[in-house]
Amino acid sequence: MLNRRGLRIALVGFAPYPWATDLRDLKAVTALVRRARARADLVLALAHLGGEGTDQLHTPHGTELAMGEDRGDTRAFARAAVDAGADLVLGSGPHVLRGLELYRGKLIAYSLANFAGWHNFSTAGATSLSGLLTVRLSGTGQLRGGKLVPLRLSAEGAPSPETEGEVVTLINGLSQADFSGRGLRLLPDGSF
Repeated sequence: MLNRRGLRIALVGFAPYPWATDLRDLKAVTALVRRARARADLVLALAHLGGEGTDQLHTPHGTELAMGEDRGDTRAFARAAVDAGADLVLGSGPHVLRGLELYRGKLIAYSLANFAGWHNFSTAGATSLSGLLTVRLSGTGQLRGGKLVPLRLSAEGAPSPETEGEVVTLINGLSQADFSGRGLRLLPDGSF
């Protein structure tokens, strides 16, 4: 639990592994988010989920697999977290950018790719694109805006600004394709 500006902020984490609350167990997800909601003003849900690689840009319906491992139903997990009281859901795992969804007025970022690395992840093609997301929430969890700073990883894995508009164009296209009317649209500078 964090305390910032008089607000209690709960961070709850999920993964498909025995050492974490299992994101595939939606009853456990709901229970943990509800417990956090009872103690906090804002609840942020973080999860390692989804398939991995350049062919995983779209957020599919149903269960995702990575290297034979069941990574759960990404959409069902994120929506269950919001339904239970999460104000923001941030996913990681695919190593590529994915679309942004507004579900019941709450932002779900299914994957922001890799922020950085040093010779440990591929940086070819779509895996070189990333973003740093800043979100403004009211004290009651209402989305007030934010900005995605587009990044490109060097061959070594160091981030730098991506200035050609490729990241914003990619995310907007994925958001529209995967979430239609619920996809969040970024302005050319990455703000929303």
